Amino acid sequence: MDVAILLLNFLGLFFLGRYVIQLVKEYRATEEERPFFTFRRFRHIISLALVVGIPLLLANFIFPLFPGERPYHGYWNEDAIWWISAGMAFLISGVWLAYLRRLDIFEPEKWIFPPIAFMLSYLCAGPLCRLMYGYLEASGLDFFSYDSWVGQFLYCVFIIGGIEELCKALPVLFILVVFKRAINEPYDYILYGSVSALGFAFVENIGYIFFSRFASVGARAFYAAVAHMAFTSIFCYGLMLWRFQLTRLKGIVIIPLSFFLAMAAHGFYDFWLISEWEEQYSAVTTVFFLITVHLWVTMKNNAINVSNYFSPGLTIDNDRLRYFLIVSLTGLFMLSYLVVAVVHGTDSANQYLFLGTLSFGYLIFYLAFGLSRYRIVKEKMNPLQVPFDFFVPKPAVTRQEAGPNQEDRG
Repeated sequence: MDVAILLLNFLGLFFLGRYVIQLVKEYRATEEERPFFTFRRFRHIISLALVVGIPLLLANFIFPLFPGERPYHGYWNEDAIWWISAGMAFLISGVWLAYLRRLDIFEPEKWIFPPIAFMLSYLCAGPLCRLMYGYLEASGLDFFSYDSWVGQFLYCVFIIGGIEELCKALPVLFILVVFKRAINEPYDYILYGSVSALGFAFVENIGYIFFSRFASVGARAFYAAVAHMAFTSIFCYGLMLWRFQLTRLKGIVIIPLSFFLAMAAHGFYDFWLISEWEEQYSAVTTVFFLITVHLWVTMKNNAINVSNYFSPGLTIDNDRLRYFLIVSLTGLFMLSYLVVAVVHGTDSANQYLFLGTLSFGYLIFYLAFGLSRYRIVKEKMNPLQVPFDFFVPKPAVTRQEAGPNQEDRG
């Protein structure tokens, strides 16, 4: 187990303890018990308890009642495993698509265009991406053909990062050219770039989930899908700055520069996952991922703030967004636990749950709090920088929650 992940889990437990202490303080501050113990106050905790409790009940008490040999993997053929993997991959994309649409508050997109971007990316990730990789492999060019870490690093940046970011950028460029009215506000660039990334990740996720027999669901949902969206958003953010004249750089500079940064970030991330150095420096991937998530949030926040459809009466309810992510991401993980229980048996599922909780417990906390800290201020462009406390994202105060002088406080 990664030492960095364990340390982050202890940090997550610390802040969970602080949350419980805060509830106790609120309880003591109430004069009567009845106003405190309300369904509205605890509805999110109840929802989370059900999301966790029902799969545990089914796997440990209901499934063992059915006769037959366990584990049950003998009853499942390859086609069934593939379709279940495809379903899990689709749910991963669906949760993140729902999250992205909740941020589109000023001029929500019509439902027809995001699916087009998703399908185009699906096609690019399939035939086009495989064609380019196949041509390079036929030419004797692959990651393991390099003996030095420098060659492997450059391969990750210019080949893996270049090919995959190109495949994710093409659907966005297609929609810009063909459906010119679809992308008509700054946030649309981040939205369509992220949806395209989800289409690409969908193809990858099916393969990873299928060949791992569902062991990689957590990694694909919490790491890979988010990383794909964040990297593609770098290029789309550059497009946004140029199209809405938010930078002094010319298009001939900002467009190739933003694409290079996107493929460099992608390549750097992949290098530490597939190189032989990974075991010695595995924490690099985790830290870089958390930094990328923080920058992705800043890019989205800036794009929303400079919207040409800005309306002072609209804002983002960070609290609802936060609990949506907590319940949805936990639900994805527990659904994969249930699938493992059905296919491989209860013992394998419980081991999967234990190891997955150690690996992704903090990450669910981080994504839920880190991706729900938006401050909607007209024309406010926050700098793309990493604070010292990015390991512990602080909840933002929404306008509904804020007092008269708290609206712009972080």
